Amino acid sequence: MTLAVLRAASTHWLRHGYARTLVVDNAAPLPVAQQLLGHAWVQTTALYAKTDLAQTRTFVEGSFATRTQGKSQMA
Repeated sequence: MTLAVLRAASTHWLRHGYARTLVVDNAAPLPVAQQLLGHAWVQTTALYAKTDLAQTRTFVEGSFATRTQGKSQMA
C-alpha cells in the first residue's frame, strides 16, 4: 500500500475493507460481522461487505469443485 493511498483512506473506507475481509476472505457469517462492526441492520453489513462478480464466481466454483472431489473419493 502506498503512502498516497493511506493518506486518502477514511474510516468509512477502512470499515468497508474490514467488512470485506471478515465476510469474503474469512467466510465470517454476516451476523458475526454485523456485531463486530456495530451495525444495527445486517443489510448494512452486507452492503459494506459486497464483492464483485468475479470473486463470487471463484468462490462458487471452488466450493463446487471441493464437493465434487469429495463425492468422487467416497465412491
